[in-house]
Amino acid sequence: MFAACATSKQVIEPQQPKHKTAEVKRATVNIVTGSNKASVSCQMQTVFDSLCIVSVQPLSGMEVAVMFATPEDILLIDRMHKTYAITDYETINKISNPKISFKFIQGIVSGEGLPEGIMTQTKHFSAGKRDVDVTISYPAIIYDRQMNLRPKKLDGYTKVNLQTLIDKIL
Repeated sequence: MFAACATSKQVIEPQQPKHKTAEVKRATVNIVTGSNKASVSCQMQTVFDSLCIVSVQPLSGMEVAVMFATPEDILLIDRMHKTYAITDYETINKISNPKISFKFIQGIVSGEGLPEGIMTQTKHFSAGKRDVDVTISYPAIIYDRQMNLRPKKLDGYTKVNLQTLIDKIL
């Protein structure tokens, strides 16, 4: 009779990410801002909990812009204008809605959280007076592949503020 009233404690272990890396080659990103529409190809990579890379390659694999995001900051490089901007999440969240975090970026880059069989997601962003709808189509997501991560080369590039870089890219 006393055994039925006994309680037991369960130790809850912190969950580890299911994967160490994720890579998406030739994702299609459709961007709509006002009456302007653009469609570009991207290559996206993430090492979970440490780095996300999004390389915009609209013309036969030639990179025109790249983003390196870490849990601390975001580096945006505009290869066309040879400029770059570094920002932290607090600064970018002063002009962005929804709020951006490393986990948010990692979820987009890795397709994490997509329902089974769904390989497209749409996000709406506001930045100052701009509204942007971004639709990403993932042809395939490759998990746990060894990645060759490239260095961030900024020789010959000019540092600009975030708003200037965004205005040039969009």
